Parts: sequence; structure tokens; C-alpha cells
Amino acid sequence: MVKTYKLSPAAVLSIEAIVAYTDEAFGANQTAAYIVGLQSNFDLLVRFPGSGAAAFEVKARLRRYRYQSHYIFYTEQDEPIRIEDIVHVGRSIRPDLFDT
Repeated sequence: MVKTYKLSPAAVLSIEAIVAYTDEAFGANQTAAYIVGLQSNFDLLVRFPGSGAAAFEVKARLRRYRYQSHYIFYTEQDEPIRIEDIVHVGRSIRPDLFDT
């Protein structure tokens, strides 16, 4: 069976915000490159779910993986892994961000 990932509603909203900001600030080509990079990292995490650092102090089973200016927060489940959110590295991380 092919492993995959699932995006939480918060992750979908974050991706939309990243697209809007990056498109406005850097243009369509950079936006496309950044999103392809995010998706490639999601695929990497599917293959190697232990790659991210444990963020259990924030939420049980939560892991964090850095991609350029963002942290990809995800939880390992049997299948698929769940991308909980994509958060800018400068943002304060609080447990209530992951209540969804």
C-alpha cells in the first residue's frame, strides 16, 4: 500500500496564506517553487516519519520538521501521516494552535 499524508483544515488555511503572501511578495514563480518544495517535504515525511524532531511538549505525538521559513508540524499515525499545520519559524508555538 502506498503511504500518503492528510492535511488538517489548519494546514490547508496555512498553505493558502503562504501562497497569497509569497505570490504578493515574490511572484508566481517563487510561489510555485515554494509549494512544490513543501509537497516534496510532505512526501519525505511520509517515507521517513521519524525525521522530524519531537514536539511532544506542545501536543502528544506531534513532530516538527523545518522547511526554509516554516515548520511543518505533523503527527505520525498508522497511515496517512497528518500534517497538522505549517507555521512560520518566527511565530510563537503554543499548544492551543493545535486544538483542531
